[in-house]
Amino acid sequence: MNSKLENKKIVNNIYILSDLEEIYNKITSNIIYINENGFSFNNSINSKKINKLLNPNINESIFIVINISNNYNIDEQKKIISNLIKIFNYCNITNIHIGNLIEGINIKCAIVTENVDLDYSNIINSVQALLIDNKRLQYEFIYDVICNKLDEQFAVNNYCDFKCDKCIASRANKTVHETMGCCYSFDYSIWKGATNVQLCKHLVNKKCTISCMACKLFTCKYLKENRIGYKTSDIPLLACFFNRKQREILSANFFVDKPQIIDKLLEKNHIPYPLYYLFDCCRIKK
Repeated sequence: MNSKLENKKIVNNIYILSDLEEIYNKITSNIIYINENGFSFNNSINSKKINKLLNPNINESIFIVINISNNYNIDEQKKIISNLIKIFNYCNITNIHIGNLIEGINIKCAIVTENVDLDYSNIINSVQALLIDNKRLQYEFIYDVICNKLDEQFAVNNYCDFKCDKCIASRANKTVHETMGCCYSFDYSIWKGATNVQLCKHLVNKKCTISCMACKLFTCKYLKENRIGYKTSDIPLLACFFNRKQREILSANFFVDKPQIIDKLLEKNHIPYPLYYLFDCCRIKK
């Protein structure tokens, strides 16, 4: 490989570079530049609509360059991911190839940024998800990525801080149950509230045995008061790849394993969101 590129990051066939010039002469495809504001074709024609940009200009292949600003925040990530989705959707419909062979590696795109050491996993994982043609497999990939990230954050930060089976909220006398924190299952409806409360059947030897995103997203009132909480709309992959109904499914179905949740995400319905929410249509019937 070219010595100039050896010190650059390649993550899942995506270059992370501080300067595009280092690979520019190796790109044979037309280049689509994107940022949070829109698209540019070969750095000359600008548009916010990818179909109007690509349709008159290209019918073969493109290479995506993602320009990251110094203000790399969650809102910018969501806008960039939304633009990536537009590009991939259009290219899938029109059979435009995405990527370029550079030094023997099929590089799909390049992230160009002043700081190559920031966490670009949300954008990288979005590209990986978009390369999965099967919708179920795509959803499973995103589901696993987010669940693993949530597990990692809870473990690294020790939010619940269990000692002798008592979490930090239990020790502060802020929970109903004396032990095992919030690992209690229940049946719920918007009309009756929580009923049939008991220690979760999926808790075996004090470890959860299923992959339930709603449980992983949940934080108790005590943690929320300490500004520890998650909203699906604040997680870029969930906000961009799933609509409001699907995000309700992800956050409302406690004590349900991944296969059933993916089935529900793939379910077709045309119920307006207010009615979908009012009649609790997001919930998986047990």
